Amino acid sequence: MLFDGALAVRAKLDQKDRPAISRQVAVVAVDSRSLESPGLVVLPRAMFSPVWAVLIDKLNAAGARTIAFDFLFSYSAQDIKADYDQSFLSALWRNRQKIVLG
Repeated sequence: MLFDGALAVRAKLDQKDRPAISRQVAVVAVDSRSLESPGLVVLPRAMFSPVWAVLIDKLNAAGARTIAFDFLFSYSAQDIKADYDQSFLSALWRNRQKIVLG
């Protein structure tokens, strides 16, 4: 939280020295409120891959030029249920020119 605040302050201070940028950016974040939503509260995070697939498809349909994930995808439900991650992997492949994995 402090780091984010420092970045905001610095951006405000540097704003007068930088040319205006006219890009539209949307940040979609997973926070405690969204994790408590009815659709997500029942899922362990390792089983979010169908949710990520829907998100990618909806962002693409909305005209997103770049979709970046800043998550560690270190767990997979593939070990529990075969092909569970297939929708996510397919969405990544379909949108591979737009996807950035951090």
